[in-house]
Amino acid sequence: RLASAYRGYLAPLAEASGFSVFFVGALSAVAPMYGRLARDFCLLEAGYLGQLLMEDAPSRGIGLCPIGMLDDRDLRDSLRLREDDVIVHSMLGGAIGAEVPAQRS
Repeated sequence: RLASAYRGYLAPLAEASGFSVFFVGALSAVAPMYGRLARDFCLLEAGYLGQLLMEDAPSRGIGLCPIGMLDDRDLRDSLRLREDDVIVHSMLGGAIGAEVPAQRS
């Protein structure tokens, strides 16, 4: 199911990756504090967390690739997301130096 979330040029990268990270916003938990801006604040927090992970990962031998587009239809069941949960960001990762297939034009 995970592979179907990444389409086109992202599919080979996802297939070669060692793991995925999904940043999920639980809107029902955030909305009482931020109202209609709940999703916006989830996006900001995901960006901050992603930046921290990307800064620290290389020192631990981990490479991360932020992914901007993904099809979450199949993922929602696998991740057991609730109706108001939203995937706001994702990353693919693996060991630095691991072979990744070349992109095709």
